[in-house]
Amino acid sequence: MWHEGLHAHRRYLEFRDNAYRSHELTRQGLPITAIWKGENQSTPVLTVFRHFDSASVSEGLIGEDPNTVWVIDYPTLERIYYDLVVNFDVFGSVSHQILTRMYMDYLRMESEGLFLSFLPIADREPILKRWYRGALAQAKVFYGHSKLLIDTPAAIRYAGHDVKSELVEMIRDRSSFTRDKAVPIGDRVPNALKPLDHLSAKQSAWIRNLPELSYLVIHNEDGEIEQVVSMIINKAHANVSFIFGEEDRRIPDEDMLMLVDGAIGSYPNFIFWVERSELDKFTSQANKITDPVTMDRWVERYGVRRTDRRIWLILDKLHHYRGRMGGGEGLLDVSRYDNL
Repeated sequence: MWHEGLHAHRRYLEFRDNAYRSHELTRQGLPITAIWKGENQSTPVLTVFRHFDSASVSEGLIGEDPNTVWVIDYPTLERIYYDLVVNFDVFGSVSHQILTRMYMDYLRMESEGLFLSFLPIADREPILKRWYRGALAQAKVFYGHSKLLIDTPAAIRYAGHDVKSELVEMIRDRSSFTRDKAVPIGDRVPNALKPLDHLSAKQSAWIRNLPELSYLVIHNEDGEIEQVVSMIINKAHANVSFIFGEEDRRIPDEDMLMLVDGAIGSYPNFIFWVERSELDKFTSQANKITDPVTMDRWVERYGVRRTDRRIWLILDKLHHYRGRMGGGEGLLDVSRYDNL
């Protein structure tokens, strides 16, 4: 089954390459105009956050330069829809789940390869190798799926050496919707919290103790919510090429704490309940965490554990706040809530 799928995918990639090389718009390379601008308030850019066993999708390009980027053409979009929506069976067999995951691997690599094909030829393979570190992963990409990169020259002129970031900014600027909605990380986050943004685990080992998704709920002196900031741990991997053995491919030193305005996701793992006047202390004490004792004191002061009698009142306020801010009326699922 795997070999049949691999050969079929190779044939498709050859067909796709020939189509792009022969089309009038793309035969001299992929121009930025090939990327859809969006229409009628529809954004051409989505940001996907993976929270281990769940994920969330937000409109616009949230944050700065993402680690990996997909460019999805229509055939890939159609196959993603049929793979993950139409033909997906939540109660299906293990083989169904594995085949779904395997096919999605192909679609992910296609989309990554299409993004890289907008870059100069010399920059494509080094970036792809960075995304797929490890001998097995690179063998899978460069030998198993050898036609991921379209072999036409770059049609875009780049000003500097960081061509990936330049292309991301060009995509961000393609749509006024994206420019309006996707505010850079720090612009809406309180200044007192900015020292925590983009902290790496190598710099601050304490962030390894944080779960993947925490909400920092900022309230006034009357206990009314004024703002919610999502504290997202971006967990680094050498690659995401295989179903099993994920922990073996983890790179904990490259984990990073990212702050985003708003309540991202549906499965918060923890909540911090902080009065706005206490934000400076919250940040300074976080940066002083050196061991489990200081971590526990910080969580004890600002965190809301499962055993905290305020938890249901705070969740009620949070649901009301999300509804008021247009974040949806659905309830947050706290079945994966940690106790820290």
